[in-house]
Amino acid sequence: MADIRPFRGLRYTPELVGDLGLVVCPPYDIISESEEADLHRRSPYNAVRLELTEVLEQERANDAYMIAAQHFSSWQERGILVQDQAPCLYLLEEASNSDETQARRCVFAAVRLEDLNTGMILPHEQTRRGPKKDRLQLMEACAANFSPVMALYRDPGDIRITLNRFVDNHKPDIVTHIADMTYRLWAISDPLLLETVRTQLAPINLYLADGHHRYETALTYRDLQRQKRGATSNGGPILAHEYILMGLIDIADPGLSLQGYHRVLSGLSALQVEQLWDRVARLFTTNSDSIDSIPSFTIIDGLANTKTDLTLRSDLPHGTLPAPSVPSLIRCEAWLLQELILQPMFGNNLETVSYSHDIGDIVRRIASNESQIAFLLPPMALETFETVVLEGARLPPKSTYFTPKLPTGFVIHRLEQ
Repeated sequence: MADIRPFRGLRYTPELVGDLGLVVCPPYDIISESEEADLHRRSPYNAVRLELTEVLEQERANDAYMIAAQHFSSWQERGILVQDQAPCLYLLEEASNSDETQARRCVFAAVRLEDLNTGMILPHEQTRRGPKKDRLQLMEACAANFSPVMALYRDPGDIRITLNRFVDNHKPDIVTHIADMTYRLWAISDPLLLETVRTQLAPINLYLADGHHRYETALTYRDLQRQKRGATSNGGPILAHEYILMGLIDIADPGLSLQGYHRVLSGLSALQVEQLWDRVARLFTTNSDSIDSIPSFTIIDGLANTKTDLTLRSDLPHGTLPAPSVPSLIRCEAWLLQELILQPMFGNNLETVSYSHDIGDIVRRIASNESQIAFLLPPMALETFETVVLEGARLPPKSTYFTPKLPTGFVIHRLEQ
């Protein structure tokens, strides 16, 4: 059973920072340099100063993690961030201003960290060393979870009813608008209701959707803290570093969207592009045209100014395809591309292969010759995602892109208590 608990969240003081829409930010790994600069301009208290993608130019000579820690400490001392007196679960509703039927609800909770081989919290993506090193340095400097991990569950029916009843009878503590979205936040502190929600969620599988690097980093941080304290998780007080800030979302929520995550290849020579095409031709049937629109499963060649639809050949000799660890992987384009093209040709060369969900940005990079090749992948069906997770498979990094992304800054989970 998952151990899901309310916690005393650290939250912004609206009277001091103004509209909370000015101080929250996206997760660290999707913030571009231009967006980061804009977030810095919005408010001196924007959570991007804690999340830390790339620090601004005037700060580059300093220790970026310590700068984040100094902001975090100063904001608490000055009352910019204040901890709630009572443990709470935090219900966040995200609604599209153009279509209120797309509202999505998420419960922020402290969830006990479980090793990923226990079957309680189920991952679906492989991780990379660099992002985990970065997140660990930030966690060690600040002792906090700033950005919630996104986890999905399949509601048997009673959780939705409980949350609907609560929302219908309580005004939100916070209402703010960001771009074309409206956010409403409720801090739930009623002990009976907390226990009801916790009990309803406890027996359900949790699927990691977004935040694998943060989750694995939190496991490392937990183990380091255990070593320092000479203690395990058994007995004694409940320690915050044994838990992680998690946003829990019903997989059937109509406001949840799963989009494609694309691959962009840079720094290729003309010979490498030719070799790539030779490999593609052996494995896929093709349908070429000039670049004027972008279908789902496509290779864009910037050198030839073409787009080509790819379909895996049905007459491939036995043994051509790698044997998937579980049957559902054969239906996952990201896995096929990784196993058939990217891994054999480029290995783990992070300078060659990058990831993007923004097709407009990909087209710009190809048109400017910044990149030579792009593979555009279709969204994975949610049913396939759930099957992959339950079968215990791991997809290549950046195989899924769930939206909307959970904002950073509505509530922070301290790890020093």
